[in-house]
Amino acid sequence: MNTKNFLSLIEDHPQKELIFAYGEQLHVPKAYHITEIKNVSIESVDCGGFSHSEKQTVVQLWIDKNETAEKYMTAGKAAKIFQIVNNVKPLSQNANIFFEWGMEGLATSNYQIDAIENSEDKIIVKMSVPVTACKPRLQMEEVGNSGASCSEKGCC
Repeated sequence: MNTKNFLSLIEDHPQKELIFAYGEQLHVPKAYHITEIKNVSIESVDCGGFSHSEKQTVVQLWIDKNETAEKYMTAGKAAKIFQIVNNVKPLSQNANIFFEWGMEGLATSNYQIDAIENSEDKIIVKMSVPVTACKPRLQMEEVGNSGASCSEKGCC
């Protein structure tokens, strides 16, 4: 999901609780904070020597283990935080959005959105950690050359 679509979702439903699920029955605790929103530019070269560039929006979620809350943050409050950030450092609206999350006993990772569950009173963002991928192999599969291997292309 890109940043623009996520912002539209939360702006359209300001009163709903915004819940982040990172596994089956695992949710970021109710007292989470959005502590930072990052514009990330990635410039990379893969094992085949091909150059790539992409932009991402990374939203850092943080929990103070001494703080409790009865309800989750509302989508409206999250939208206000995005507005503050966008006024200082404009966000790339077409960038894919990720959520940085970790806590004691759970390594910090950047999570991608797998699905959105939008009910009457809450928005549940279902997330997972993306797996690593070999970009040359993915590119070969995209063009229908699944029979070729990376080693035949001089990489991996």
